[in-house]
Amino acid sequence: MLSFHQGGYNQLQVALNPHTPLPANCSQMFHHLEMVIRESSRLLHQATDGRAFIRTVSVVLPTGWGVDVGSMCGRNVSRTRLESYEQADVRVSALPHPLFTGGADVVWTQQSRDCGHPGDYISAGPDFFFKPTHPSGGNVSDVWIRGRRFLREFAKYRYGVFDVNESGADDGLFPDFFCPSSTSASNATGRSIQANRWGCDNSSNCINGTGQTSSFTTATAFCDASSHDDMAPTQQNLLCSGQSVRDVVFNHQDLRTMNAPMFNRLETVFHYKQAALPRYVLALDKSSPMDERDHWKYVRSATRRLVLHDLADETELGILSFAESVQIHTDGQNGPMVRLGSPGSREQVASAIPVFITMPSSGATGTGSVQESCLTCALAEAIAMLERGGASSAGDVVVLITTGSSSADQVQSALALASRKQVRVSVVAFAYVPTPGTQRPGALRNLQSLAEATGGRMTAVASKGVGTMSHISMLIELGDALLTTLDFHQGSDGVPTLVHEQEFSSESASGWVNGTFYMDPSLGRDTVMAVYFYSRDFNTHVGDIRLVSPDGVEHRGISETAMASLYVTPLEPIEKSGVWRYSFDRRSQSHQSHFVKVTSKQKLRSSSQPQLRGPLTAKLRIIPPAVGDAPFILLATVKSGEFPVLDARVRAIVQFTGTSSNLDSTSNNTMVVDLFDNGNADPDITRGDGVYSRYFGKYFRGAGTYSITLSVDAMDGRAYTIRTSPSSKPIDSVECCGSVIRVPLERRELTGAFSRLVPGGVISAGSSQLASSPSATTNATLGQIAEALDILPPSRVTDLRVHVEPTTQRVTFQWTAVGDDFDSGTAYTYELRMASNKTWLKSQSTFQQAETLPAPTPRSSGEAMDLTLMDFDRYDRWFYAAIRAVDRRGNRGRISNLVQLWMPSPPTTTTTPAPVWPATSLSVNDVPPQWFAGGGLSTVHWAAIVAGICVALLILVLAVYFVIAAKRRKDKEQNSKSGPPKFAYVPTTTPNSTLYPTPENKSVSTIDLAGHDQNKEILSQYQSGAVTIYDGRTVPVHWSASQLLQEHERRHSPCGQNEPNDHFTAPNDSAFISGSYHLNSGSAIYGGMIHPDQQNIYTQSSASATPPSADYRPYSVDYEGSSSVDQDGGYYPSSAHNNNTKSRPPTFPKPTSVVGNGTGRLMSHLPLHGSFTSLASERKKRNVTQV
Repeated sequence: MLSFHQGGYNQLQVALNPHTPLPANCSQMFHHLEMVIRESSRLLHQATDGRAFIRTVSVVLPTGWGVDVGSMCGRNVSRTRLESYEQADVRVSALPHPLFTGGADVVWTQQSRDCGHPGDYISAGPDFFFKPTHPSGGNVSDVWIRGRRFLREFAKYRYGVFDVNESGADDGLFPDFFCPSSTSASNATGRSIQANRWGCDNSSNCINGTGQTSSFTTATAFCDASSHDDMAPTQQNLLCSGQSVRDVVFNHQDLRTMNAPMFNRLETVFHYKQAALPRYVLALDKSSPMDERDHWKYVRSATRRLVLHDLADETELGILSFAESVQIHTDGQNGPMVRLGSPGSREQVASAIPVFITMPSSGATGTGSVQESCLTCALAEAIAMLERGGASSAGDVVVLITTGSSSADQVQSALALASRKQVRVSVVAFAYVPTPGTQRPGALRNLQSLAEATGGRMTAVASKGVGTMSHISMLIELGDALLTTLDFHQGSDGVPTLVHEQEFSSESASGWVNGTFYMDPSLGRDTVMAVYFYSRDFNTHVGDIRLVSPDGVEHRGISETAMASLYVTPLEPIEKSGVWRYSFDRRSQSHQSHFVKVTSKQKLRSSSQPQLRGPLTAKLRIIPPAVGDAPFILLATVKSGEFPVLDARVRAIVQFTGTSSNLDSTSNNTMVVDLFDNGNADPDITRGDGVYSRYFGKYFRGAGTYSITLSVDAMDGRAYTIRTSPSSKPIDSVECCGSVIRVPLERRELTGAFSRLVPGGVISAGSSQLASSPSATTNATLGQIAEALDILPPSRVTDLRVHVEPTTQRVTFQWTAVGDDFDSGTAYTYELRMASNKTWLKSQSTFQQAETLPAPTPRSSGEAMDLTLMDFDRYDRWFYAAIRAVDRRGNRGRISNLVQLWMPSPPTTTTTPAPVWPATSLSVNDVPPQWFAGGGLSTVHWAAIVAGICVALLILVLAVYFVIAAKRRKDKEQNSKSGPPKFAYVPTTTPNSTLYPTPENKSVSTIDLAGHDQNKEILSQYQSGAVTIYDGRTVPVHWSASQLLQEHERRHSPCGQNEPNDHFTAPNDSAFISGSYHLNSGSAIYGGMIHPDQQNIYTQSSASATPPSADYRPYSVDYEGSSSVDQDGGYYPSSAHNNNTKSRPPTFPKPTSVVGNGTGRLMSHLPLHGSFTSLASERKKRNVTQV
C-alpha cells in the first residue's frame, strides 16, 4: 500500500499483468522502467519545492515467469503476499489498448472520485516502460517525455487532479472550444473562437500542459494560478471549482502544511517480487448467538463448500473456533496449516469442522452460554498458526465469521495486533441482530473499521427466519460472501465466479421446475451446479436433476454431499460457452424456497492466446462520506478482463439488518438502487469506463446497518465490451478520458446474457448521517421515515452552458435537470445567479450576494432545461453565472460550474438618445430594453413593427370608408334637391327646442295600439319606415304635388262641413298635433304622437327660423265624431258634439313634453268629412306652394 513518510512515497506498486509473457530482454526492460520512474521522482521533487519524491518501488512480476526469473533478468526477486496485480497502483497491461491513442505506449488514470481524492489506478501499455525508442536503452529526450507523462498521471492518481488541456473530440461536458476572458470586445461573442482549449497556458512551464511539445519536455512545475485559466471548460475546473493543479496538490494532506520542511531527494530503490497466494485461517465464532436456530448449521455447510470446491489446490488453510477460548481444528504434516493440493486433504479439513457447538467449561467439554467472544485471543492464535516454523504472516488473511458479540476493546486490541503483523482481517458478520444482551451498540462499525484498517473486506448476512428455523437464503448469502472475500484477496484467477443464482419460491407447486444460465467464453473450468433446499430431518426434497448443454446434449444424475441441504452435480465438464438449460424435480412442496447456484473458474490461458477475452467480473466499493452528514458513494466496476462492460444493468440491493422489533420481518427492509455509468460528474466521473456510480444516503430505516449486494446483468442482451481482436476497418483513436469514452460500433462486442450477484459490503449509518431520524424500532412506514429523513440535497449541475446572441441581445442558459434527492425525482427550484465578480459564485456563503435571475419550471431529473433573457443590454463587460438546485425542505445542492458571458455593444447608427421605456417582463434585472439600439432587431422589435403597420392599415381603411360614405350622402342630398317638390318641410330644431323631445325628455317611445289589434301590422310597417299611415290607410312614402292636391281635395270635400267646436283646439302643452305632415323622413303622422325618430319640423332652409305661434292655422280640418282632449292628452266626451260642424284648421302647439301617463292614441282612425271654402282653398294652395 502506497504511503508517505518524511517526503518520500514508499511501496509504489507496479505490477505486470499475470498473462504477460516473459521477454528475452527483461533486464533491459527493467532498466528503462527504472529510468522513467526516477525521472518522475526528480520532477516531483522539483515541482513540489522539495517536499516529495518517490523513495521505493515494488515491481510485481507474474507468477508464471517461474522462480528463476531473478537470475534471468539480473534482479533479486522475492515472494510476496502483500502485493498483487488487482491491487497495484500501476498496472502494466499485456495488450495494447484497443481505443486510446498510443495503443501499447498509452498511459492513463482511471478516476472515479471527486477532486482531491485518489484515483483507482494508473494503467500503462506494454511498451510504455519496457520499449525504449533508442536501441541502447533509451535516450535522454525519450526518458524526459515519459517521465513527465508518468508524473502527470501520478498527480491524478495521488492528489486527485484532472486534465487541464485536452484537444480530443468534443464530449459534451467539456467542449473543444471556449471564449477566454482575455478576448477583446471586437470578437467576443460568447461562441467558440479558440482553436484549442487551454486550462493552462501552453507556453508556460507546466507539467500538466499539452502533449509532447517542446515546452512540455522541459516543464518542471505544476500549473499554478498565474498560468491557469479558471474559466476554461476543462475537467479540472469543473471538478475542482476552478482551482489550479498546484493549488490542489499543495492542499493535499501529504503537502498541506506550506511550512513543511524540504527534504533531500534520495535515489529511488526498486524491489522485484513475485506474487504468491495468501494463506487463510477460518476463525469461526461459537458464542451463544451462533447456536440459535440453524445458524451454526449454515456456517458449517458454507465453509465445507469453500473447502471442497472453491479454494485452489495450492492454498494453505487452517480452521479454528473461538468463544471464551480458542480451539484449533486442523492438523497437517507441518503444523496446523494444511495444503489442500495433497490427496485427501480437502475431505480431512472439511470433516474437521465441528457439527455442533461445544464449548469447554471448567476443564470439561459441554454446551456453554457465552455472550462475548475473545476476538483478540482468536487473532493471536491465528497468527501463531501462520508463523509456525518461522514463516512470516505478512499478507496472509484471517477470515472472521462472527455475530459481532466482541466488545469494542477486543476489536481495538485485535486491530493493533493485526497491524503490527501486517495480517489482513476480512469479516463476515453473520446472523447479525442488535437485540439487547447479544449485541453492543456500534459492534458492526467497529468490525468494519478493523477490516478496512488491515486491508480486508467486510460483508454482512442478515438474520432471517421462518418460525424457529433459519431461512435458507442465509446459507446462500454466506457462501457468496466467502467467494467475494477470496476474489478480493487473490483476484479472479483460481477463484470461482458466480455465474448464476436463482430462487424458486416456496409458493411454487411441487414438480419439475426449469431455468437457464449463460456460460462465458472465458469460463468452464471446475464448474459446479448445486441445488439448495432446507431439510432439518435429512429428508430428500429434490429428485432428479437434468442439464442440457448449448448443443443439446442432456446430462443426468446427482451426487449427495455430507449435508442433506446440498446436492451437487459432478457431471461431465460444463465448459461449453452459451446458454445451458436445467430442470429438477421438487418432490414435495416445501415451506422454504429452493435455490440453484452455478459457479465456474476461468479457463487456463497460455501466452499464445493474448486476444482471449477476460472473464466478466463485478466488484463494489463503498466510499464513506468525507463529512458526517454526506452520503456514501457506491462504485461498481464491471469488466471483461481489463476492458469495461457498458450498457449493463447494475443495481445495489440494500437490505437493512438492524431491525430488532421483529426478527422474522423482511418487509420494508430492502430497497434497490440503480447505478449509472453516465459521466455526469456527480458522482460518476467518466461515461464508458465501466464504473457505475450512485450516491446512497436515504437511510430508509433510520440509524443502523445496511447490507449491500451488487446485482449485474446484460440488460436483455444489450451489454457489450471492447473488442480486442483487430477491426475489419481502421478506426479513429480516442483520447482519454474526459467525461465520456466513446466506443465505435466496429469495436463493440456483445457480452451475452450474463448475470452476477456479488456481496458488496455494509454501511453503518449513525446519528451523524441522520437529522431527527426516527428510531429503527418504531413502526413508522417507509414514507414517513423518508420524509423525516429528507436531508439529501439535489445533485450538482455540472453542465451549465451559456449562449450569447449579440444581434438579438439574447442570453440563453442551458443545463440538465437534477433530482430532489441527488438525481432522484424533481428539484423544487433553481437559483440561477449572475455577478461581475466570479469569486461571489464560488462559495456557498457569498453565493447569496449575487444577483438572482428568473428560474424556469423544474423538470424531472435528466431532462434538458434552458432559460433565455431578452434584451440583455449590459455591454462590454464580463459577467459570470452559476446555478444550484433546491429541494422542498430547503436543502441546497452544490454550486455548478461557472460560465462567463460578454455582450458586445451594438453599433451606433444615430445620435438621437434612446427613449426611456418602462420596465417590462422582458427586461433583464429591471433594465429597460433598448428597442432600436442597432445590431439587428429582436422578436419584440419585429412584433412592435408589425402591430404598427396593422394599425396604420386599419386607420387608412376607416378613412377611405368615411370619405366614400360622406360622398354618397352628399350625392343623395343633391339628388333629393333636384327631385320633385315635397309636400312638407322639416325645419331644424333649435338647441333648446322641445317640440320633438330629446332622449332625456322623451316619455313615449312607441305608439300605443292597445285594443286595436287590426292596426298592429300597420304599426310594425310604420316603425320600419316602409309606409305612411294616413287616415287609416297606407300610402306611398313620397307624393308628388298633384297627388297631394288630389288627396287634399278628397279629404276636404265641402259636403257636410261644419265649423269646429270652440273648445276643440290643441292646447299649448299638448303633445298631439292635428293635421301635421312629415313626409321628408318617409312618414306622415296625422292626429297622433310624434315618433321618437322624428326631427324638428323646422329647418335652416325654412323661411322663418322661429316656430309659428299657437294661433297659426295653415288649414282647417273637420273631424267627425271627434272627442275632446284634455291637457294630458287623454280622451274625454264632448258636450257639444256635432258631426256636421265645420272645424278650424289644426294649430301647431307649443313645444312641450308629454305629460300625464305619457301615452297617446292614434287618431287617424277617425273619419274625415267636409270641404274647404274658397278662402280656405286659396289658403290651401298658398300653403302648398310654400312647401
